[in-house]
Amino acid sequence: MFCFSISVGGMISTFISPIFRSQPCLGQDSCYPLAFGIPAILMIVATLVFMAGSPWYKKPPPKENIFAEVFKVISGRYLNGHSCQNEKKCLELQKKKRDKSLCQKRVFIEDTKAMGCVLIMFLPVPIFWSLYDQQGSIWLIQGVQMDCKLWGNTLLLPDQIQTLNAVLILAFIPIFQVIIYPMVGKVIKLTPLRKMVAGGVLAAGTFVISAFVQFSVNKTLPQLPSDSHAYVSVMNGFNDCDLMVYHVGTPTNSLRVAANSSLENDKLNNIFQTFDISKGDSTFNISYLAHLNKSDPDCMQAKNLPTQVKYSFSGGDVHYIYVGMNGAFTSKVDTDKPTNGNGEFKLSIVLALEDMNYLGNIAVCRKDTQGTNAQHPCNPNRPQDFYFYEIDYDDDQDSDLNSVQVYNSLTGTTPGKYATVYTFKSIRPGEPSKTIRCQFYGKYPNMS
Repeated sequence: MFCFSISVGGMISTFISPIFRSQPCLGQDSCYPLAFGIPAILMIVATLVFMAGSPWYKKPPPKENIFAEVFKVISGRYLNGHSCQNEKKCLELQKKKRDKSLCQKRVFIEDTKAMGCVLIMFLPVPIFWSLYDQQGSIWLIQGVQMDCKLWGNTLLLPDQIQTLNAVLILAFIPIFQVIIYPMVGKVIKLTPLRKMVAGGVLAAGTFVISAFVQFSVNKTLPQLPSDSHAYVSVMNGFNDCDLMVYHVGTPTNSLRVAANSSLENDKLNNIFQTFDISKGDSTFNISYLAHLNKSDPDCMQAKNLPTQVKYSFSGGDVHYIYVGMNGAFTSKVDTDKPTNGNGEFKLSIVLALEDMNYLGNIAVCRKDTQGTNAQHPCNPNRPQDFYFYEIDYDDDQDSDLNSVQVYNSLTGTTPGKYATVYTFKSIRPGEPSKTIRCQFYGKYPNMS
């Protein structure tokens, strides 16, 4: 019953606390103060209730230090100066057992020896618990790297998986006591030691399974270059033209980039399109291939488009080169997976506008959610549907602005034109039919 009661409390806390944590509050996407604050308050209340019953508790006075007694046995000094005729415990034992040859201290020595034998049996137990508690560490990290969707828009947060531990305990206690143990007991004799061995074998099996799961998870992780190399993608910002991109120094390393697309690596589907180059300075030649079915392709309308660009690329990172109406620029990709545990993906906003520059704040909201319509596509009462890219917030101590990139053109740089690159942010997934709406506020409040 004691274990059952603990499991009920554990099930409730491990299910609700992650929900509190996943809620936005205090201007942040997560609410750890709520997730830790409510359990802390409840713990204080429980402590006060426990202390309130102190007058009714039985409080036997403390006796000798058992650890000191065991240490004396181990050191061989336990029987020094001992005489059963003057030892109260010996007299009580002799009276109870009706045997005047008994010695309480010698009985204690035998008990200590038996304890040593039991300790040998329990040596694997710390190893088991060190592995068991990985459900709140390594297994949680593994869960963050996985798809948290169960079905539709229903998520099981990585830190909620611990709820299954309590649920299974509640379900298995009666099942094992009433069904499994009696059935197995008819075949072999069940002892606590045999139960421990069987549990240890099952626990080892779970780690073998988790290893195979991690092999599958690793296929979805980004493939990063070595420290001496860099991956370079090319993003084509034209609607009517393809790009033919050549890496100078390796003539055979040329790739065609379709209109409104980019080069990508997808390890899961065995797609590897990006340039794999040595770190440092690299030069790329660019050719523009207009679509023949377009009478006035956009790449032909632009002036001073670069035919060659030279950038410096850091080793071990993934970069991209954007080519559009104003020219070309480069920036770096954040390849780290989101770690908030809500099944997020990462989104960066790059403003490469043709007719104007923008250096300000951006609000992003999920459209067509509950309580929205054509006139009001965003619901302000659902903060979980909003994300903000802000410039100089928290008293100018932080900023979501990653960089401001100058366009490269045929004659050098495009005067008065630049692209604004914002940091990557974790975005919670929505229903597949939902879209995202951007609202720009600050210098140009009417842009959307």
